[in-house]
Amino acid sequence: MMTTSTGFEYQLPEGWANDWDLIEYITDMTDENPSGMVHLLRKLLGPEQYKALKEHVRKTNGAVTTSAMIAEMNDIMGNGTEAKNFSPSA
Repeated sequence: MMTTSTGFEYQLPEGWANDWDLIEYITDMTDENPSGMVHLLRKLLGPEQYKALKEHVRKTNGAVTTSAMIAEMNDIMGNGTEAKNFSPSA
């Protein structure tokens, strides 16, 4: 189990850093079109953890802000030892 800087606990699937679908979702993300992030987080976390992440960042007014989700995604992607050790030849 890993934890983001805001305290969200999650577990990534084994081999996630070598998943071509995830790479495609990352390349689909741009400043103009962040929709790839939704696909990336859903695939990376699975439906239950994705829902839990949204609840974790939900504001008291009920909003789930894009900035909060981006911050959590960056934390998650940076925390994984597989990401740190990833080599395209692996």
